[in-house]
Amino acid sequence: MDLDKIEELIRLVDESTVTELEIQEEETTIRISKIGPAGYGSEPGSPSVAPRPTARKSRPDKKDPKKLFRSPMVGSFYRSSNEEDAPFVNEGQQVEKGQPLCVIEALKMLNMVESDRDGMIEEILVDSGQAVEYGQPLFVIRD
Repeated sequence: MDLDKIEELIRLVDESTVTELEIQEEETTIRISKIGPAGYGSEPGSPSVAPRPTARKSRPDKKDPKKLFRSPMVGSFYRSSNEEDAPFVNEGQQVEKGQPLCVIEALKMLNMVESDRDGMIEEILVDSGQAVEYGQPLFVIRD
């Protein structure tokens, strides 16, 4: 197994929620384990790294849960398909069920995320480029 492939595997594990990966190629076995903050089982004596914040505005848990639009997957949140394009939606904008809201990049694939209901985007809770977890509130959509 070449060094570039190993480095790529380490980067992928680091950017995901996977805590351990084992690969076997012919007679070579490589195990990559993530040890770190919150939920990854830090070992005693290992340096601690502060987790990145996941919300940029008010605390979403104090909002009406019926209005929250949650992430359907783990990945990186983007408001548009690429940096040159305008965002899919903005605060104050009316949306319809099935309308694109954002993309979430997971395993180098861009996944279009569509609205599950009609309403108005009251608030966008995460910044473009930010890592998001499954079920994390992304938008507040008022009926």
